[in-house]
Amino acid sequence: MRVSLRNLAICGSLAVAGMAMAQTTPKVTMEWNKFITKDQHCQSTDCRDGSGYGNKIYWSNKADHNVYCYDPTDESVTVVANVSGSSLGISLDDAGNILVNGGWAGANSSKLFNIISAADKTVTTFEANLHDVAYGRNDFLPRVVGNMLSEDGAIFYLFPNNATSTAMIYVQNGAQADGPFSFFNSEVVPKTTGDATSLAQPAYTFAELIQMGDDAINGAAVRRRGNKYIYVFNYGSTAWDAVPQAASPAPSTDNGFDVFSLADKKYQVYPTLTGAGSYNSTIAIADFEGNVIYEDERGNLHTAGSSTNSGSITARKVDEHTVEVYTYYPVPTGAYVAKFKVSDKDDAVNSIVADQAEGKAVYYNLQGVKVAGNPANGVYLKVVNGKASKVLVK
Repeated sequence: MRVSLRNLAICGSLAVAGMAMAQTTPKVTMEWNKFITKDQHCQSTDCRDGSGYGNKIYWSNKADHNVYCYDPTDESVTVVANVSGSSLGISLDDAGNILVNGGWAGANSSKLFNIISAADKTVTTFEANLHDVAYGRNDFLPRVVGNMLSEDGAIFYLFPNNATSTAMIYVQNGAQADGPFSFFNSEVVPKTTGDATSLAQPAYTFAELIQMGDDAINGAAVRRRGNKYIYVFNYGSTAWDAVPQAASPAPSTDNGFDVFSLADKKYQVYPTLTGAGSYNSTIAIADFEGNVIYEDERGNLHTAGSSTNSGSITARKVDEHTVEVYTYYPVPTGAYVAKFKVSDKDDAVNSIVADQAEGKAVYYNLQGVKVAGNPANGVYLKVVNGKASKVLVK
């Protein structure tokens, strides 16, 4: 029997509206960016989709059917595997296993899939059953949550060309599962229809989706680049809601987006440049109310003409306080790749932990603000080795 969380109190915590407590605004930093040249097997015609994992960028080349990897530590480009018949779409799961599709450029690109093992690079193939969602061209693949080669499994979503709802694919031990999640397809997504570059990114972790029972069918955030809006399912009203867009920088009609959460607050990552010559070399990050917390200031890094509007954004949560955001955008002469780090860790807290490890006395005023240097006359909280006491300084 399938279990639904829709009528349980927990649904309030999953709703788009009504996110709970106020949190510190996350800090966003660019850790690295790089222009990969065309002779390194990275350009817009055959390599349009890329994904990030473990401080590296991966992409699939539909011409030679190789999967390539860029490692910023030594700026090398290497071949991970050769997958016969592989297409453009590429993604990775939480264990580093790589998912690529086949069947370029027709409906089989949402049916035929290959998994490259992170452990030994062996390739496992399977055919996806979308049930009541029609197969359609699918050039780009969303993030995968879980481990596709494990017994616990993994989940990803497909939003094929001309579809009006998304298919949820549950993979266990390298094959589509026969269990309760194997046939789940979402309710109709309003005001948008899938195209060849549409994405349905998981809006929750694998553990959260499993706990959601049959509500996991609507556990994705959906975007069609021509529409520009991101839609998420609101479990409070059992309807799809458009996530408010930021006014500046506004989202573009180029491809790529992702969502993530930190401290129970959800955020959107989206492209900010549009049209031929932009290639989405810049991004912005905003909360689900449309408040921008980061705007990439690199500007338009490439101006050669092309109309592919290709590219990808991957937001991968690495721990409770940290999200890594990877971007991959191809151009006729190569590709721009970058990695960003989003963290809600309080530097002051980290400093306190370091001080306590050394046995130092740390003072705070009664509002909880750390006092720099020796405190002036007054009442303070004194913390030494994790123990706090109120003291009077004269």
